[in-house]
Formats: sequence, C-alpha cells, structure tokens
Amino acid sequence: MKDINKQQEVCNLIEEIIKTHEEQVNVLNEIINCQIANKPSLFERIFKRKFYKQYTLELKQYNTEKQKELAELFNSKNDLKNERKNLNGLQDHKNELLNLLAIQNKKLNKIITVKKKWQDKVKNLYPSQYWRMSTDDQQLNCLWITEELNNKRCELFLLALQLHKAFILNVGKAIKSNLSIFANYLSGDEIQGNYLDYISDLWNTLFLIVPVVSSPFASIGRMYKHLGKEEIGWLLIDEAGQALPQTAIGAIWRSKRVVVVGDPLQVEPVCTIALSLIEVIGKAWGVDDVVSKTLSVQVMADNINKYGTKRRSLWIGCPLLVHRRCEKPMFSISNKIAYNNKMIYGTKKYDIKISIEKNEWIDSEGKSKGGKSHYIVEQGEVVYDLIKKAITDNKLPELYVISPFTTVISGIKYRVKELIKEYNFIDEEMLEQWIKESIGTVHTFQGKETDIVIFCLGVDKEHEGAVNWASKSPNILNVAVTRAKVRIVIVGDKKLWGSKPHFKEALEFMSN
Repeated sequence: MKDINKQQEVCNLIEEIIKTHEEQVNVLNEIINCQIANKPSLFERIFKRKFYKQYTLELKQYNTEKQKELAELFNSKNDLKNERKNLNGLQDHKNELLNLLAIQNKKLNKIITVKKKWQDKVKNLYPSQYWRMSTDDQQLNCLWITEELNNKRCELFLLALQLHKAFILNVGKAIKSNLSIFANYLSGDEIQGNYLDYISDLWNTLFLIVPVVSSPFASIGRMYKHLGKEEIGWLLIDEAGQALPQTAIGAIWRSKRVVVVGDPLQVEPVCTIALSLIEVIGKAWGVDDVVSKTLSVQVMADNINKYGTKRRSLWIGCPLLVHRRCEKPMFSISNKIAYNNKMIYGTKKYDIKISIEKNEWIDSEGKSKGGKSHYIVEQGEVVYDLIKKAITDNKLPELYVISPFTTVISGIKYRVKELIKEYNFIDEEMLEQWIKESIGTVHTFQGKETDIVIFCLGVDKEHEGAVNWASKSPNILNVAVTRAKVRIVIVGDKKLWGSKPHFKEALEFMSN
C-alpha cells in the first residue's frame, strides 16, 4: 500500500512538472508570435541593422528556449508513462492480493467455525498450549489426539475387518484352494503345475487371513526363499538391538518398507565370527569404522536416521523417551546407567498384590563351586527362600530368576527342583515347565516382563574378572532390572559388585 501511494506521488509530481513545461512553452509561443508580429520592415532591416540584429538574436533565443522546454516536456511525458505503468502494475498486484486475502478470509472463517465446534473437545491440544508444557508433559501427551479420534480409529479398524470378512466369504472357494496349495508348499509336498509363478499371490492370500506373520531371521531364507525383492509390504524388526545385520539383510531385501525397533543399550547381538576376521573384512571393504563384533541392525538403522540424540559416542535415532513398564527404583536405575536421565517416567502404579514386600539388594557372600562355575550356594539358598515366599494359593509364582551367567542358572535350577519335595501340589512336569519359563540368563529374557524379578549375581572374590565383564557396559544390568514391573530383588556380594560401574548406581538406588 505504501509503494502505491509513493508511486502515485511520483506520478503527481511529474504531472506538475509537465504542467509547468506546458505553461512555459505557451508563454514562449506568445512571445515568439509577438516577435513575429512585430517583425522589422525592409527599411528597418536595411538602415537599422543593429536593431534588426538584436531582434534576430532575441527571436533565436526564444526558439532555443522553446525547443529546450519541448524536449523536457517530451521526456517528462515519457517518465509519466513509465511511472503510470509501474503504478498500474502495483494496482494489479494489490488487487491480486486483495482477491487472495478474500479467499484466505473465507478459509479462516471456516477454520474459526470448525474451531468453535471442536474447541471444547481439543482445548488442551492446541500447539500454543502444547509448547508451553514442560518437556516431560510434552512427551506424555500426544498433540491433536482425542478420545473421539481414537474411537473413530477403532471403528475404522472394525469396519476394515468386516470388509475383509465379507471379501473372504465371497471368494472362500478360491482362498481355500490357495491356502491348500500354500500349506503343501510350506510342508514340502509335491505340487502340480508351475506354482512358483504365483507364490507371491499365495503369500498374499495368507496375509489376507493372517495380517501379521512372526518369524525369526533364521527361518527367512527357508520360508521366504521364493519371494523376490520388495514382495513383502512391511517388515517390523523387534528387538533389533540383538540382531546381527547379516541375519536381517534377506528379510529387508524382500520388503518394501522396514520399521526397526530396538534398544542398543540392552543385550548386544552374539557374533561367533572372530574379531580379527571382522576387522580384515571391514578394511577390505572400506567399512572398518562401521563394522564391529557388537554391530546390530538397530545401530545401523540409527546411524542413517537424522532425527535422534547422542549418548556419549552412540547416536540413538528417534528415541522413545517415555517409559511405561517399570515402577521405581527399576526405572531410576535404568535411566541413570543407560539413558543419561533422559527417560520420562510414565508408569502408572500397578494395583496388584505382590508377595515380596520390598525392592532390595540382599548382601550374600560365599565361595563359588570352583572350575568355571560362578554359582554360590549361599546365594542359591537366598533365591530358593524368595521363591518359596512368593508361592501362594498352591501356585508357582509369576516371577523371573535371572543371572548374567549360565553356571549360576544351572545351580539355581538344580536347587529349585527340590521344591517338589516340599509342596504336594507341584508335580514334575509342572515344575520343569515353570523352570523353563521362569529361570534363565539375561539374554533369554530380553523383551519379556513380569511383576517380580530376582537377579542373582553369583561370582566370588577370586573371579573378579567375570564381574568386570558383566559391568563393563550398562546393558546386562539394564535388561535385568527392566524385566521387573513392580519388584526387583538383587542377590549378590555388595562389596564385590557394588563398587563396579553401573552396579554402584544400582546399589545407591536400592539403599534409599
């Protein structure tokens, strides 16, 4: 608007200049005409030559001034023409903006109408209020999510299931035939015809009935061997922090889209290839700064993710900050030793009865059984008594007994088998199944959870190297404590373990 006014002022000024030049030209024309009318006679031109010479000089001067004024008048008119063109351009642009503004105002009015309709339902979800929240509250709340929206999503999902059902019922014969061929294919039976040309369709028939198929990476090469590149829609890799990249590559190649979910700060992948060979291969292919014995799918996925955060030298892509599984102190220990206190506590108090009354570190020393065994009888007795304490209503308890070492687990399993002698309701099959599901090393319980965890450390003072191995990174302790939702009991030598990295922090939290 200011540009238009300024441009109009320029045009007005030029018009004034033109008017001045025109007036000046008119004055000069009158003077010249008057001069011509009073032109000296022939007699005066002959006998009054001085007078005639003066007359001629003045007339020439007036004509020169007139030509100068006419030239300036011409230039001013050209300037006015150009400036008016600019002014018209500005006016056109102004009109375009006014039209656009009118359109945007209509849209704004519609938005205001919708806002008035929905503001009571989403009053706490507008960005202006969201960004005023603390970081913790921002993470605990979901922007734009309402109960009504979630209900609509549920309704949409149910309608989608009904659509699937209707489709299946209408083409049931074809689906049954495809599934029959597919079952024969999976079992290795001989099938007539060139069925491999349609193997993708057979898999899609299965996915229509069973949308999600779970499989370990070890089975991918056999089960999906006839599927080609990007013939699987979505691949969801869970516990990717434990997966070696080479085990996942076949599944990734066969998938259009991949979602990688895992924690690089929990159990690392187990690689049986010698470190020296890994280093040689890495140097040969120019990736020695990437490959390592503990490289996982999760770490590789994180490294190509531009969104994330740093934990010391480790890049963590798209961290899920809110923790909703464990109560304190399990959350506090994990947050301190593994996540640099960046996790946010979102666990709701579990309203359940727990047979073990409190979280604690039970100090238990002793001598290991010798050889390669790290099992300590005294600690095994503490674990045995805790299990007995947790037995209620003639039922074996829902808890995990975890240790970093297989020899400790072997000792505990042997001792726990004595339960059958003390409780009439326990039979051998029941106890074997319970031991299989409830007692194991840290690695076997990755991804699982239960109300109570007993973490038996084992190891005596003569084998401190094993303690150093288990405490060199936060991973083992992090996994162990975060299996417990409500109660954690650590059984071990406080003096031996409590001075080590990560376990020192755990002892502090357990002592408070």
